[in-house]
Amino acid sequence: MSLEIDLMDNEVLRDLFLMRQKRGERRGRAKLLRLQLEQQFGKLPKWALKLIDEAGIKLLEDWGLKLLKAKRLGDVLTKPRHARRDLSLRKARNGSK
Repeated sequence: MSLEIDLMDNEVLRDLFLMRQKRGERRGRAKLLRLQLEQQFGKLPKWALKLIDEAGIKLLEDWGLKLLKAKRLGDVLTKPRHARRDLSLRKARNGSK
């Protein structure tokens, strides 16, 4: 005796399946973008990794397209204001400009 369950017929299982599928798609796109950015620009700063990890699918797609014409990391990702402020504070403490 076999039991067959069609996930799409069960509302709870369908929603769980679709949620996990979307999460997996987002993670895969984020991983690919990270690899491509690292290949193009070298090791990524923490702020860039955080942006990528928190981005949704549409934003990851947009960044992937921007990468095709980018000359520098800033052409793809925009550093958040707090990261720029933190960098300025670090430079000031170290006596750098």
